[in-house]
Amino acid sequence: MRIPQPITVWRPAAFEGLVFYRGVNVTHPYPRHWHDEWHMCLYTAGSGRLGYRGNSGRIGRSDFVLTPPGEVHENWVEDGRGVSFCSVYLDVNAVRDALCRLCEVERVPDLPLFNSQHAPLKRKFLRLYRSMQTGTTQLQCEEALADLVAAVWSRERASLVEPATRNSANEVRAVQQYIGERCAEPISLAELGRAAGMSPYHLHHLFCRQTGMPPHAYQNQVRVNRAKTLLRSGTSCCDVAISMGFADQSHFHRHFRKLVGVSPGRYASDFTSTPARTFKTPAGAP
Repeated sequence: MRIPQPITVWRPAAFEGLVFYRGVNVTHPYPRHWHDEWHMCLYTAGSGRLGYRGNSGRIGRSDFVLTPPGEVHENWVEDGRGVSFCSVYLDVNAVRDALCRLCEVERVPDLPLFNSQHAPLKRKFLRLYRSMQTGTTQLQCEEALADLVAAVWSRERASLVEPATRNSANEVRAVQQYIGERCAEPISLAELGRAAGMSPYHLHHLFCRQTGMPPHAYQNQVRVNRAKTLLRSGTSCCDVAISMGFADQSHFHRHFRKLVGVSPGRYASDFTSTPARTFKTPAGAP
């Protein structure tokens, strides 16, 4: 008999770019990290801590947290108490497509990380989560997705946008691109300094200040994010570890579990052992 796991992962077959999580009494501490995707999380039980940009606060039942791509943050629980949640990772392209195609919005406005107690917003999130989970009609799921993203990126939330740090932003972006293109290779700080056109020491401090993590941690995050995509496509853990430049399987396992919360084998098995959800066709439909 399969032992229940604190974290399960699933995705709807008809919606590329959406990955859903369910956590029950999770005690795993997540160190400073960031996501390629938009992340929405509704906490359903227990309590924990959320830290970002030098601040930390308590999160618990009924908190709805939105974390934008690239926002460095960390999560942990106190005194061994667990926290339960349901969440969704939305690919940047999936968000843009939903807003542009379903909501007739021309672009995706920037949003900072925020914690909301807005009841209608939480209801819209739960409607999306439950619609995708139960495999109702695709139209209903599309409506739920459009309703949620429209509510999150509505004009009323424009006041939440925080001005981006502009000092040397181009240099940091150039280094991020450099790391992204060579994430599986050994990279030196001197290389990054040359890519940014400044001394390695200056680059290191500037990068940490603007991204919230040092370049080596950023590289590991890029590797793990791409490893998740490869595992979902059916690539073996061994091949993923090699292609992403990890020293060995143990090295890959350690970093993946640290940042994702489950082992790479467990993450991959959630997609191979549980069929992707399909949508029921209404009776009488052609």
